[in-house]
Amino acid sequence: LLNAALTELGKVNKADDALGIAPLRKAQIYTLLGKPKDAIAAYEDALTYRKTPETRLALAQAYLAEKQNDKV
Repeated sequence: LLNAALTELGKVNKADDALGIAPLRKAQIYTLLGKPKDAIAAYEDALTYRKTPETRLALAQAYLAEKQNDKV
């Protein structure tokens, strides 16, 4: 189901998503799937819409998750 959600979010046009909700949701799904590199890319995309502290904090957490995965 998470992959289906990613597919649907991929269909959202940037012009129709002025607040950048789609990339934020993608990032959350990638985090749930244990894919921090994809989550990082999605958070970085979300920052192109608007630069909120919440998105920056989530991006920082994704970087930490990726670093932890590198140690394993």
